[in-house]
Amino acid sequence: MWNEGITWNVFLTSRSVTRSPAIAHHGKDFFTVASSRLPHRNQWFTVLSVDYTKSLSAFSLEPGLLYGVTQYWSAEAHVHLEQSSHSLGLESIGIEQRFLLWDWAEIGAAATQRTRTALGLLFEVEKGLIHHAEDEIELRGILSHTRGDFELSLNLIGQQTLRRHHSLDIAYAAGLRLRILGILSSGIEVRGNLRKVGETIVTPGIFAEISPQLNVHLGSSIDLKPGGNGTVVRASLLYEL
Repeated sequence: MWNEGITWNVFLTSRSVTRSPAIAHHGKDFFTVASSRLPHRNQWFTVLSVDYTKSLSAFSLEPGLLYGVTQYWSAEAHVHLEQSSHSLGLESIGIEQRFLLWDWAEIGAAATQRTRTALGLLFEVEKGLIHHAEDEIELRGILSHTRGDFELSLNLIGQQTLRRHHSLDIAYAAGLRLRILGILSSGIEVRGNLRKVGETIVTPGIFAEISPQLNVHLGSSIDLKPGGNGTVVRASLLYEL
């Protein structure tokens, strides 16, 4: 049950909002944008992402496990499988950690008036396992704001490759999501490269909360760069264990 009033939550302090068992609190609210929401402590999710690149007629899969270590820290381990010569091969493995740094919530009596703003940090290490796969480190600053059925998340991203090119990319990502009907939400995401003007990917999506444990997301990423990857059809599944 939500309580009337205002709560302030800062990293390593206690939280006064209790868990609602009807909400899957995984924080995987978008395809290309990170949210500052985290799983609850000791909450496990299995995660599966499937992408189909139309220009290459190729699939890629990313299965993983997501765990709420504390209410301010989550960890995810995943592997990346890429289609090659009509078979799937292991391309890389990754470890992602997210941290909630600051959290402010104004809890109204009506669900449409509940407001929350939060700052988070994401750190990911990706290890390439084949010759053309890079080792990468990614750091994201995350600002999220929700009000009722509306959610906005903004990311500033630094991505460093380590194996061959040692290149540093600075990127941004922004996502909007709105609940439109019962279990269904609609969203739009934009990701771009601040060092390479014109590299922009737009991702509209539909998000379904099939049950308190199961979420299914469907979307399509459109690469606006001439000669880019074109359209990538995306699907993801999250299930609370």
